[in-house]
Amino acid sequence: KRPLPSERLNVGFIGYGISSTMPLDVAVDAVGITFAGAARKWGRITNIERFTTWGVVGPRHNVRVCSPDGDLVIGPTSKERVEMLGARLAAAQTAAAPAPTG
Repeated sequence: KRPLPSERLNVGFIGYGISSTMPLDVAVDAVGITFAGAARKWGRITNIERFTTWGVVGPRHNVRVCSPDGDLVIGPTSKERVEMLGARLAAAQTAAAPAPTG
């Protein structure tokens, strides 16, 4: 028996609910950022952006870590978590920056 369209939609809502409420497994240390097995070193990160896209069930909040090695998109999660994560990543990037010489 094939699922009805409404049954497929319910599975989509459940999947979205699970993904938007799960904690993100992001590792941040002195070397850089690791998410979902992909790592970016601080010296290779050019920008950290917060962004929102719209899906079937509403907004999807994310953080994009820009690097010449490829962008790393962290999310989706809640807007509050994206704001907190974006701020923490920006602070960690500043702390990891080499001290000015002179």
